Amino acid sequence: MSTLQIEVDAETENRLERLSRQEGSAMGEVASPLLAQAARTARPTSEITEAELLQKINEGWSPEGWDRYHALTSKRRTENLTRDEYAELVALTY
Repeated sequence: MSTLQIEVDAETENRLERLSRQEGSAMGEVASPLLAQAARTARPTSEITEAELLQKINEGWSPEGWDRYHALTSKRRTENLTRDEYAELVALTY
């Protein structure tokens, strides 16, 4: 087994500390199987096929996404759109 030193954000570190206390194990013993599971299930971007990308594009927005889009465009037409809402609308359409 190899030794790997990683940096994690404070929230992740806190969660790992809580899990290690709960299980009565060292933080590395808790983190190792979690990292191994993530590595087994992760899929490199290079393995995503063109067909999968096209399928994702063709799925379109969820009904909730369309509802939000219509709400934002309605507010834009009535000139009641905030800066944040405008930024959200731009992000949705580009």
